[in-house]
Amino acid sequence: MKTMLTIMPIRLGLAALSAMASLPAGAFCSIGATQRIHQIQGRAAASPLQGQMVAAQGVVSSLLYGKDGPVGFFMQEPPETQDADPATSEGIYVYTGKLALPALKSGDLVSVRGKVLEFSRKGDAYSETQLQPTSAADVQSCGAQGELRLAALSMPLSGDPAQLEALAGMAVAFEQPLYVADSYHYGRYGELALSSQPRQWTATQLYRPGSAEAKALQAANRRDRLILDDGQTQQNMDAWLPGPGGLSASRTLRAGDKLRGLRAVVSFGNGSYRLQPLGAPQVEGPIHGRRRRRARPASCGWPASTCSTSSTATAWAAVFPPSAERRPAPISCGRRPRSSAPSASWTPMRWD
Repeated sequence: MKTMLTIMPIRLGLAALSAMASLPAGAFCSIGATQRIHQIQGRAAASPLQGQMVAAQGVVSSLLYGKDGPVGFFMQEPPETQDADPATSEGIYVYTGKLALPALKSGDLVSVRGKVLEFSRKGDAYSETQLQPTSAADVQSCGAQGELRLAALSMPLSGDPAQLEALAGMAVAFEQPLYVADSYHYGRYGELALSSQPRQWTATQLYRPGSAEAKALQAANRRDRLILDDGQTQQNMDAWLPGPGGLSASRTLRAGDKLRGLRAVVSFGNGSYRLQPLGAPQVEGPIHGRRRRRARPASCGWPASTCSTSSTATAWAAVFPPSAERRPAPISCGRRPRSSAPSASWTPMRWD
């Protein structure tokens, strides 16, 4: 027992000295790394060091913001100290909550001491491995910049959760264009569902419900969908990603819009893997161009009062003219009354 007590401080001291030796010239952190990030993450979904106090050094890739400022950040092992095991992630999320952090930005070299925890909601199939420091002194900026190497990722995914788990907390790059498949949660949560296809077909639009073809398409759609988040933990923020040509009432981000040059960090939250952006990707219109209404026909063949708003007297005068000879002239309106049959010259509006 006495031998163990004398050996352990020596081992930690050697680890700290090794970590300090790997720092670039001019950098200094008094917190020496006791483990590499890939050792904390491990090969399984949960960390083998869960519940233990560790110290690690890494390069900041992205910050996560709450109502009053940063609530945490992602950091990644520098390239020179990464392992060659594709099953172990080289990135991790550091949850700081309301701790007073030093001013951090992407590329900063930091040293962190904290407890290894697995964070998830009740009922989640997976969790996110996190480092949680207990005080502001447990997060130190080393005063230098480190290299942030992005891993390649493409869609569709393999369908194996281990693919994204091996990239959890890491910065990734998509070289392919991606398309907005769903923007339902964009206004409230800043989330977009992305796909490698301009349009994902509902399986039962093409195949009989319950058929093998329908089930196969449903599975393929799930593999080809990933959430792009906004790097915020609060709701109802301003739109962070404008539509093609800038954000306005007539130019909003819509399903089918194309994104290029996406760079993001893989994270897990709210029950699913997601992407936290490193910056705004380039936004383009749909692959076939922005949808437009066709020009209205020259005449729809119906009285003006049936296609436009007017006073009650004018409307009744048009429907019940004082004489048969005084019929209202047809006008251009593009629609017809519900209760009447269409005229020969009426043309329905269509989408390109």
